[in-house]
Amino acid sequence: MAACIDTTRRESCQLSRDPNRSQGDDLSRKFAKCCRPSFCDRVSSMSMMPTCQNRGEVASSSASDEALDARGGEDDLWPVMQEEALSDACQEQILCSYYQDSILSHSSLESALANQLSVKLSNSSICSRTLFDLFKVVFDDEPEIMSAVRADLRAVKQRDPACKTYIHCFLNFKGFLAFQSHRVAHKLWSQGRESLAFLLQNRVSEVFGVDIHPGARIGQGILVDHATGVVVGETAVIGNDLC
Repeated sequence: MAACIDTTRRESCQLSRDPNRSQGDDLSRKFAKCCRPSFCDRVSSMSMMPTCQNRGEVASSSASDEALDARGGEDDLWPVMQEEALSDACQEQILCSYYQDSILSHSSLESALANQLSVKLSNSSICSRTLFDLFKVVFDDEPEIMSAVRADLRAVKQRDPACKTYIHCFLNFKGFLAFQSHRVAHKLWSQGRESLAFLLQNRVSEVFGVDIHPGARIGQGILVDHATGVVVGETAVIGNDLC
């Protein structure tokens, strides 16, 4: 039984990972332990599911808030999210490759978010690699956008009882993803790159069912529950800490 990390080749246009990520950190070793096959799998080949070896080493999702508070500072949100992903991968090992590609293979929240949005919003006309590069440049160059991203993650985790972990919001909540896409579109709009901003608006509307004009001004700490059918016009102004 091979490890559950997907090694299937993909076209370069479809790749959307951080080329500078580290492969030798402690999380990678824990992930390899978590997803490696058990001895019985190797001997009998009867079981198709690898056995988690290190659940005791991983912070539980229920302790993520305490871990974040203990570390202090928004820069430590990303390590907590990585620990959540590792814990989930151990509990549901069919998702090992998914968590590896989406969270654990990335060295920063900026890279993982650029990857998540590029995969969601790409289509046959604009590939995920192109979108990844676009999102990554904006996230790296605009710290105020990433501060808003972190504030939005905290808002959803704290105010929505359906959100159990930060990665639950990060991977699955289309309202959160739509608003982070808008932050990039709004930056492009403010730079006079209106055609590209409108393209992002259209893709967000098609994929997430949320239509936000790139000229709209949106604060941080925003929770939009479910979000289906939400429309925000060009002249709209949404303040901070709203839900």
